[in-house]
Amino acid sequence: MSLKLSKKFIRVLERISHNKVANHILRMVRTNSIRKFDYNYISIGESNNLVTFTPSDKVEKIMSELPKVYSVREIRNLTHSNSNDVIFKALGYDKVLNPYWYPRPDCGCGENGDCGCDRASKGILLSETTSESSGNTYVLFKCVDTDRLSVVNKSVLVKEDNSKVIYSTNRNSIKVGRLVTHLLTETKLEFVAKDVEDFVNLYKASYDFTSNKDIQFEVVKGDMIAHWYKKNNYVGGGGQLNNSCMCEKGSEYFEIYSKNSRCSMVILYADNGKLRSNGTYHSDLIKGRAILWDIVYNGENIKFMDRVYTQNDSDIELFKSYAESKGWWFKTDQSMYPETPVTNGDLVIEDKFEVELDVIDMVNFPYMDTMCHWIRRDDKIYLTNDHKLGHTRFMRCTNGTFVAYKNGRETGYYTGSDEFGEWENEEEEVSEESNEVIEEIYEVVDDGYRDYLSMMADARSNRNGTGE
Repeated sequence: MSLKLSKKFIRVLERISHNKVANHILRMVRTNSIRKFDYNYISIGESNNLVTFTPSDKVEKIMSELPKVYSVREIRNLTHSNSNDVIFKALGYDKVLNPYWYPRPDCGCGENGDCGCDRASKGILLSETTSESSGNTYVLFKCVDTDRLSVVNKSVLVKEDNSKVIYSTNRNSIKVGRLVTHLLTETKLEFVAKDVEDFVNLYKASYDFTSNKDIQFEVVKGDMIAHWYKKNNYVGGGGQLNNSCMCEKGSEYFEIYSKNSRCSMVILYADNGKLRSNGTYHSDLIKGRAILWDIVYNGENIKFMDRVYTQNDSDIELFKSYAESKGWWFKTDQSMYPETPVTNGDLVIEDKFEVELDVIDMVNFPYMDTMCHWIRRDDKIYLTNDHKLGHTRFMRCTNGTFVAYKNGRETGYYTGSDEFGEWENEEEEVSEESNEVIEEIYEVVDDGYRDYLSMMADARSNRNGTGE
């Protein structure tokens, strides 16, 4: 009998497959090279230094006592027609007492039922008979989950592997280092004590990874921001991440992020990554991202995590928990609205933020959810989520342009290479009149659509409302 490993144990090994010992074990199991070993059906233990197993000499006895379980590869069952009564009687099936039901085959979506379908019905066989008229053999199929009955053509039956119960039967524990030493000796792999020590340390780190999702996060800067904006670096699927309006733009669109020292990006690596020898985690794909700003607020240096984009909505909570653990501020609602309140997990504030830019010579600009207003003050350029400070640029376009403003009024769409008016180089005095104009615009519609300017810019740049 070949060596069996649980999916959980295999996943722990896959994350450290760069390690000599982990790679050897995975290769031996996948090629069925280990045919005899004292320990079998190996799985993770209750702590990071233990694994569980069932002794090989007990596995065969357990397997022999397990009921045979079947599924169907296609739907071929008898209906409750009176013409089938002879077969029903021979099988001991009462169509009056049993509502009509038939087992469904596996649609191929995987064991998690990802497509939302009913997974393959599994059952045991209670009786069997052969039709004298057709020569077909029929069985009385009993679903193991619901106890429902059906009369099924035997030719469509598929025997299922129900050996998973062994992972919870006659279990014993052993230290992972001791198990690996036995396994390497049995498979005649040359090794030294340091090989086992290195493997055990990595195994423990990989085991702990499952309960420490923070290790999947990383903060990146510079050109890596543009790299992780690209859609081909995302896990497949939908969500805000894959539907982002900026995910297929060139790197030149993101220079306002990559060239400025006060901007970073928080990324959440995909689950298919690996633990490096130094204990850090890495994947070629991500399943979430958010811009991170270094801001001076009330005289203190703080970090503000902008709108979060993820494939799965549940991962938004991971971002929020990670930000809270770091003492960062983040939006209470992951929306497109700049004025959304922010929190650090304890306090909720509606104050506005500003970040000073140290590089401004970019041509193209991204759509920006929150820090989307460009203002000049004391010969310095700032981004802010405050629309009352007399901004001259409004970053709400997806085609690389921005909306230019003078005295609170829109003047047109431009890129950084356009000469759209020397007045932008002058500090603008924000009059009460211009503020009143802005306020009137922002209060045109109800609270759900207050950002009227955002929607106007979105419409004119053919934006589909999916954000950064």
